[in-house]
Amino acid sequence: TEAEKAALGFADRFATNHLSIDDTFMDEMRQHYSNYFRGLPHFKEYRMKLVQSLDPEELMDLLKGVLQEFDGYVLETKAKEVSYGGVD
Repeated sequence: TEAEKAALGFADRFATNHLSIDDTFMDEMRQHYSNYFRGLPHFKEYRMKLVQSLDPEELMDLLKGVLQEFDGYVLETKAKEVSYGGVD
């Protein structure tokens, strides 16, 4: 899907050349935030901050917060079971 391609693109840039993550790229990513986190309870506050933030460091801090808050949460979907976790 387009959301999966965007997520892979972000992961690739973050791992290989994080300085290339610019405002234009983040604007493209914002289009997919609702798909990435669909089904997580009480996620509205995070979603609003993710959509509004223009600072890459702030975005990373928000995403780390999501991982910490939902560490171990299991989301069941029609297609597969998705686990959020892995934060030390």
